[in-house]
Amino acid sequence: MAALIPPRQHYQQYLSTREANEDLWRPPQGLHTFLRAFFHVKSADWAGNKPHPLNGRAAADLAKMPAYYVMELGKTMPATVTPCRPSAADI
Repeated sequence: MAALIPPRQHYQQYLSTREANEDLWRPPQGLHTFLRAFFHVKSADWAGNKPHPLNGRAAADLAKMPAYYVMELGKTMPATVTPCRPSAADI
């Protein structure tokens, strides 16, 4: 199996860590901002959501999934979703 560049981890792997608890409980940008971004990227309102079936389960196929599913290794969920938070106009 080919490795992804940059290296990635599945969000469930990340969420099973002790560090994730603190990341999600006390995100540096504040809980409200984190949750706003988190739910926005998972909604139909986020322009980056373009659901489609994957061709397979190879690394190259998984790399096509949004970053909140196959996260950059070492990046927290708050750091992953905050750049995609909705603008004031979107809200």
